[in-house]
Amino acid sequence: MGDTNFLASMTFASGEIACNCDECDCGPSVPVDIQRAVQEHLKKRKFEQPVFESSQQLNIQQQRELVKRESGVSVWKLVLPRYHGRGADPIVEYRNSHRILFVKKMPQNASVQSIGKGIIGSAAEESSRKIVNWKQGSSYFLPYSSGIACGWVNTTTMTEGKSSTNDNDNDDTKKSAGGDGEDDNVIVVYTMKVSPSDLERNHKEDETQQLSPWAAKAVELFSSLSSEEASDEKMLSSELTDKVSEIFNLVLN
Repeated sequence: MGDTNFLASMTFASGEIACNCDECDCGPSVPVDIQRAVQEHLKKRKFEQPVFESSQQLNIQQQRELVKRESGVSVWKLVLPRYHGRGADPIVEYRNSHRILFVKKMPQNASVQSIGKGIIGSAAEESSRKIVNWKQGSSYFLPYSSGIACGWVNTTTMTEGKSSTNDNDNDDTKKSAGGDGEDDNVIVVYTMKVSPSDLERNHKEDETQQLSPWAAKAVELFSSLSSEEASDEKMLSSELTDKVSEIFNLVLN
C-alpha cells in the first residue's frame, strides 16, 4: 500500500493541511490542529483498507481535478485515458455524496467498465466488472449510498479506439487534462457532487438566494433527483440533461 501513484490519486493527498476531499468537509476555517488530526486519521484509514492487491504493481493513469466548489457542491473533472499494457486500474471513490455525471467526451468505439465486487484488482472483482453504456452529451445520476464504492476504467484497447493516423502510442504528451492534443481515445467526464447533509443545510439556511447561479441551479436539481427511489446509476432525460449542461457551462465559462 506504499505505492506513491496510488496515494497521489486519492483526493486527500494534496499535500495541503486543508483536506482537498469534498466529503470530509475539513476547510480552512477548522483549527489547524484538528485539520492535521483529520489528515492523519484519513491517511491511516486508507492504509488499513485492503483495497488493492498488494502483489501487483498499480497502473493508475486517470486524472481527477477539482474544478469548482461552493457551499458543499463541487465539480470535478475526470480524465480516463485508454489503457496501455496490462490495463489501468480504475479510479475509485466512495458514494458518500449524490453524483451527477456529464459525459463531455466519449470517443467512437470507446469502452468503459464500472468496478465489480471484491478487492479492487482481484480476479473476482475484474471478472464481475460491467460495461457502462455512456453516451457523449448524456448525463447520469448516481445517488448517495454510504459505504459503497464506485469507479470506472477506460477499457478501450489500442486497436479498438478510433485514433488519428499520426497517433503515437508512446507519446506521453498525449496524456492531457482535456485540452488540445488529447489522445483521441481519452474519455472526459465532469462529475458534480453534494452530500445529503450539505443539500439539507442549503435548504434550511435558505442559501440558494446567496449562491452563485451555477450552485443554486445545482442545489435545485439535486433536490429534485434525491427524492426519487434509486440505488444504481440512472440515465437522465434530455430535459434534465439540458439543465445539467447549463450548469456545467456556467461553471466552465
